Amino acid sequence: MAHVDYEGGGCKFLRYDCSVRDTRQGWLLMHPGRVTHYHEGLQVTNGTRYIMISFVDP
Repeated sequence: MAHVDYEGGGCKFLRYDCSVRDTRQGWLLMHPGRVTHYHEGLQVTNGTRYIMISFVDP
């Protein structure tokens, strides 16, 4: 596995009490951005995690 310089992090979907954790470098998480998928970032406990966000308007 490639070098990862952080611990923790991830995404929690509040309405569904569902969390995505332990992703691997290069993975993509895609979800609807509407009311049904309110979400929050989970705390990074060590290091720095970088994310890239993109919005698609159909």
